[in-house]
Amino acid sequence: MQKVLTKLKSMFWGDEPFHRSHSTLFLAYVAISTLMVILSLILAQFSMPFFGLKVQGFPILIAASIITYPVTYIVSDVISECYGFSASIRTVWLTFAANLTFVLFLMIGAVLPVPPGSSFEIVQKGLIDLMGFGFLKDGKQIGALGVLFASFLAFIVGRWTDSIIFAIFKRKAEKKDSKGLFVMRAVVSSVVGELVDCAIFMPLLYLFTNQYGDTVNSFWQVLCIILTFTALKLVYEIVVLPITMILTKKTKQYEAKYQASIKPHKQVVTK
Repeated sequence: MQKVLTKLKSMFWGDEPFHRSHSTLFLAYVAISTLMVILSLILAQFSMPFFGLKVQGFPILIAASIITYPVTYIVSDVISECYGFSASIRTVWLTFAANLTFVLFLMIGAVLPVPPGSSFEIVQKGLIDLMGFGFLKDGKQIGALGVLFASFLAFIVGRWTDSIIFAIFKRKAEKKDSKGLFVMRAVVSSVVGELVDCAIFMPLLYLFTNQYGDTVNSFWQVLCIILTFTALKLVYEIVVLPITMILTKKTKQYEAKYQASIKPHKQVVTK
């Protein structure tokens, strides 16, 4: 039983100790990841047609979060490569916790009493309409509460899958590392992670926003949306891959210099 628990801890939390010696650059990456997920949560409320393409007469819709969400996988690749699997998976949980806190406080703000007819009421109503914090709308949908659940579930499973695959590729290629191997593990891990992410998020998104039978009408349409969204993320990742590689190289160089600049602590011997 102890071995099983240790294995689970290693898979879902990592087995490396926290490194106090990491520079503030690591915190910057965590902050960027968190910001992109928060923005994606908001932008996911909006869908746009994909160049007018249709399946069985219904348009292929793409969530506006396509603008920001792939950045989280790019940051994940950099963290996995430069700081290791444990740092990557812990970033997932930290990002999840930060986003959960963000949404909880928004929910509190949506139900606080405000003076009727004031500008505060207008802002609050806009918040409820935008984020769907009316909980039940026309008795049929639960707005952003459902989107929140779908987003967090997809994010955790997708990013965990991405981190696991990246770590496996990296471990196998550790002794013969090259740019090509980095490209392979960065792209393959992201594609699989994003496919898992989309396969979880998209069906639940349209379910919770009551779009089945309206903007979404068939299984093939949902499948095309999942594959199209994943393909777009793949193109996004490939286009910015040179930037990802530069970031990775610069981060390794910066961390190496930072580690070299840290003076070893003097040991204090007490009698």
